[in-house]
Amino acid sequence: MTITAASVRDPVPRRILLAGLVVVLISLSLAGLHRHQQQRLAAAQQQMQALAQAGEDLHQGFLHLMLAHDPASPWQRPRGEALLAQALNGYTAAAVGPVLERAGALELPRELAEFRRQLLALNGVPADPQQAMALRLMLHQLDAGVSAVNQQLQQDSEALSQRLNQVFDAGLLAALLLLLGACGVIYRAERARSGLLQRLHDSEMVHRTMVLSLTEGVMVFAPDGRIRTCNPSAERILGLSLQVMQQRFPNPQDWQARDEDGRILAPEDLPLARVLRDGQAVHQCLIGHPDGQGAMLWLNVNAEPLREPGTQALQGVLVSFTDVTESRAAAAELVRHREHLEALVQARTQALEQAVQARLASETRAQIVTDNQPALVAYWDRSLHLRFANQSR
Repeated sequence: MTITAASVRDPVPRRILLAGLVVVLISLSLAGLHRHQQQRLAAAQQQMQALAQAGEDLHQGFLHLMLAHDPASPWQRPRGEALLAQALNGYTAAAVGPVLERAGALELPRELAEFRRQLLALNGVPADPQQAMALRLMLHQLDAGVSAVNQQLQQDSEALSQRLNQVFDAGLLAALLLLLGACGVIYRAERARSGLLQRLHDSEMVHRTMVLSLTEGVMVFAPDGRIRTCNPSAERILGLSLQVMQQRFPNPQDWQARDEDGRILAPEDLPLARVLRDGQAVHQCLIGHPDGQGAMLWLNVNAEPLREPGTQALQGVLVSFTDVTESRAAAAELVRHREHLEALVQARTQALEQAVQARLASETRAQIVTDNQPALVAYWDRSLHLRFANQSR
């Protein structure tokens, strides 16, 4: 499994944000429901208060009209008519159609109007016992109707409060469950993130140990050519610390490199500059560079681009190198020894050729001398092989 910086981030931020948004929406909805509940309950209370006031106005108006016979009496007919009109308006405003239907008092407005009409029909004349009894019965029926409407309003208010409480409880439970779910998601995400961070730390420690234990020098450069870091082998080979190199070589062109023939290498031909320019790896490049004491180091350099896994954008350059100064010197010494041996062999060959030529000349002279002798001259070796004979005449 490859661990990248993107995978270490929170694995489920969108889920957490969505859960938080849902909780906020539910909280706002609950607040709106609570406000609506308070408004509905306040309206129901106002209706019940209006009915109570209308009932009191009805009784007061009835007494004023029934007892308004003496001008000096506190019971006045105009006051009674006004109270009756006020009671009728209060009943009409408070006891709306749906409430009357549920209370079984659909005829209450008509009965109120009829009761008012009969009271006004007395026109200040005292009612006879039969009329008074009929008016009292009508008042009792009106009180019963108003009581039924008031009781229905109370039941509606309680039912509304119960429904809103149920909705509020359900919303609160949903918000609590979402919060618990979000906490669970956050907990799992944090555990996953902690595991990824631990694996990343372990992987980093392994790779760091591997890089630190390498005898090969390793350096990491930023996209602008600045040195980010290096391993101890790079400091040992170059004879410079990381801080000194960062101060001395802030730019790629500050490196004083030479090619394998000893010529100064152009800054754009350095392996680092080529990778930064072309984005392609450079392998087995032999360059020379002075060390901390000024002695020429010969390095076998490799340069690899570092890219972002997703976008493949260049994030830096990894440069590795080995010190081949001694092997290069040994190779040069071997070349010198070979050339010396070749010169010795050539001189010896020439000496042998001259010796052979001298022997051949001596043998030729001896052959001429013996060939001109009158006697026969011959030579046999110990194994009785004829080795020489003249051409006697």
